[in-house]
Amino acid sequence: MNDNLTEREKHILLLISEGLTNRMIAEKLSFTHGTIRNHVSVILNKLQCTNRAELAAYAAANRQTSAPDTTPQILEIYNRLANYSHRTAAAVIEALNQ
Repeated sequence: MNDNLTEREKHILLLISEGLTNRMIAEKLSFTHGTIRNHVSVILNKLQCTNRAELAAYAAANRQTSAPDTTPQILEIYNRLANYSHRTAAAVIEALNQ
């Protein structure tokens, strides 16, 4: 993962990549929805992404090689995100192929 992200931002990015919404992340981490929305905006800016799907693709492409096999989870996320736009689907496919 990008070293410019704080540990909290990395955790939120991981939760985004697992398909959680801002409200779900806020509930899970006991933060307000607005706080999570602000963190997501900062993460988008730091990683130069324009949407959550690109963040999920980035997270998938930058997982540690020693991490457990997350291919089924990534494919599930892809299936959820693919409905948003062709650009989104292309970003996820590109991340999965790396």
